[in-house]
Amino acid sequence: MTTIAAIQGDDFAVIAFDSMVSEGGEKVFILPRSLPKVVKVNDSILGAAGDLRAVNLISTFELSIPEPELRGRELDMWFGQTFVPDLKELFEDSGYEKENEHESTIIAVMNCTIFEVGTSYEWLRDDRGVYSIGSGSPYAMGYLRGLGSGVLKDFVAARDAVVRAVELAVEMDPMTGGPVYVEYLKRT
Repeated sequence: MTTIAAIQGDDFAVIAFDSMVSEGGEKVFILPRSLPKVVKVNDSILGAAGDLRAVNLISTFELSIPEPELRGRELDMWFGQTFVPDLKELFEDSGYEKENEHESTIIAVMNCTIFEVGTSYEWLRDDRGVYSIGSGSPYAMGYLRGLGSGVLKDFVAARDAVVRAVELAVEMDPMTGGPVYVEYLKRT
């Protein structure tokens, strides 16, 4: 599986993720940095936990990104009206969908705002700004929530926290492993 941990600050978003995947529990692969579970595309970051097919699709095909000035409710509206339908269309056209569902949880960062998209294309944002998905998620989230809200204010502290959260998941979750990588967006 996967562990992806993310923090959304006032003017940044940072995501750390592992690099191990397994094929039916029989084979284990360590993904190269050039083919990660989380990709930075233009001014957005997209990642997936669950089925590797979702990672292949979101890292290979270009999805819509919002205008840089969109924030708050306008960004939420754009995400629900544009991004989610585009993602659904990509999955449908690629045969990676059955009866309006897919097999992964998607994390998307748009304009330094983090969204989580579930298997039925439901989506949300967490007002606390802390996210974790994948099989090692409980370990990563426990660590991040234990740090308190102060880590949300500082980019370096947030970056270090998400990396450490995924490193802890690597230690605890047998389906999380390999090198830990980081991607981020900062407002200028």
